[in-house]
Amino acid sequence: MKRRFVPILGLLTALALPLGAQATQDALTALATRISEKRAQVETLTSELDLVKADYNERLRSLASQRADLETQIKREQLRVEQIGRDMAEVRSRISTKKSDLGDTLPLAKRVLANLKASVQKGIPFQTEGRVAEIESLERLVLAGNLDASGFLARVWNQLEAEYRLSSDNGLYRQKVILAGREQMVEVARLGLVLIYFRTLDDHFGMAVPRNGAWEFVLSPDSQQIKKITALFDGLRKNLKEGYFPLPNPYFPQVKS
Repeated sequence: MKRRFVPILGLLTALALPLGAQATQDALTALATRISEKRAQVETLTSELDLVKADYNERLRSLASQRADLETQIKREQLRVEQIGRDMAEVRSRISTKKSDLGDTLPLAKRVLANLKASVQKGIPFQTEGRVAEIESLERLVLAGNLDASGFLARVWNQLEAEYRLSSDNGLYRQKVILAGREQMVEVARLGLVLIYFRTLDDHFGMAVPRNGAWEFVLSPDSQQIKKITALFDGLRKNLKEGYFPLPNPYFPQVKS
């Protein structure tokens, strides 16, 4: 029995050695496969991260550009208001002296009204025709020349004051606009004399956008923009004096006409 057992045991041992080596090789192969898969996943995630970073940087550049455009418009409006303030001070000084004669009044009135009309025509399209018509009626009085100096200066003062108030308040108004080539009545939300948004009578929303040196009323196709503009109208309708309203930037729009 012992002579038969020893060879069998040796045979089993000899067989076990290559089987153990094969198992080790299989384990190493599986490990290498998993490492390769993990490496591929890392490379994929790295590529995705690079894309996210690139998109984030692009968004930052876009936001910086939007902010610069809006700040430029705000600065332009501030300069406009400052000019109105200077004109108001000069007119007030003339009125207070009560010594103005027509010869002194006409050059001042012409300059002040010309400045005011130019700023209205270049500014946001808020009731522009009516505001320009008021200024031109005063200009016609200047050309006619048959007016009382102090009374006329008071009228010029009132016009300057009206424009000054517009620059510092917000509100909801109705006005006719050209939308998609057709004139229609809309409700507008005016924010100072910097931003203007609108709602059509059938509840479409959009904004006034500067294009090629002029202004154009365009509808917003973006649902997020519409939600923001709707919230603004709701806030103004509730006479909210304070609040935070994230709004689409008309100076850097992504809207279609």
